[in-house]
Amino acid sequence: MTAVLKDTPSAQRWPVILLVLCHMNGAFSMSLLKFTPVGPVATAFWRLVLTLPVLIRANSLPPRAEWAIITLAGLMFGLDLALWYRALQQTTFVNATLLINLYPALVALLAWPLLNQRPSRRFWLGFALTVAGAAVIIGKPSGLTVGALGDLQAVGAAVVYAVYFVIVSRLSATYGASSALLWTNAAALPWLAVIAWGFGESLAIPMDWTVWSLFAIAFASIAGQWVFTYALARLPAAFAALTSHLGVPFAAIAGWLTWGQPIGIVHLIGGGLIIGGLTVARHRPLS
Repeated sequence: MTAVLKDTPSAQRWPVILLVLCHMNGAFSMSLLKFTPVGPVATAFWRLVLTLPVLIRANSLPPRAEWAIITLAGLMFGLDLALWYRALQQTTFVNATLLINLYPALVALLAWPLLNQRPSRRFWLGFALTVAGAAVIIGKPSGLTVGALGDLQAVGAAVVYAVYFVIVSRLSATYGASSALLWTNAAALPWLAVIAWGFGESLAIPMDWTVWSLFAIAFASIAGQWVFTYALARLPAAFAALTSHLGVPFAAIAGWLTWGQPIGIVHLIGGGLIIGGLTVARHRPLS
């Protein structure tokens, strides 16, 4: 990290600091799930409801030809949020964060058949390391009664988010990122409502002090997205991508402070394999 910062112009120091704060914000905002007055899927629903007005600008309605793909993207994003929020409550913060970080490798894997971007040999080595790391984490009980189910839901969240990422990348290239985010976020709302109903969660929110946690999660999401976009425009993409691994230690600290979840040798081994694998896979672009 020091070597990178020495080569970074002083004008880029603030974007680096903001990027670190962004990952800290993401980890600690998820610890607010402990205080939300509704279930995890309903929390994800209200997060989107509260953030959608910020995305609305002069965006036109999507072309009719794109409705089907936008609906699919909404389903994938809805499933991602539902599985991710449930995983955070059913396994440790570290497990959930490490396992959902599999998604970059899965995106590259999907880019082969969908975007005709063939992975390099280095990618396959990195992918094998990430799978090994995930196996280490899932193979060790987390100590929670539903920990294994939570781990599998985190992996499922990584899979569906990878599909969502590929779809949104295509939509963003054609219509712009703000339009793609608005359309797919709006399309995810009915899916989240159905998923919440399937899990027996009510979308009704009580009018008491716990409502602040929903607004705090929504605000953290908006602030994190803005800061990440700001920093990404001013930093090398490879460096910004590698800093995403900072979410892991921040999640460990958040889980320990908020939920009293210990950090063990399994997390260090499995996390090292996943982060190492992602670093290897990202070292060179797809050939």
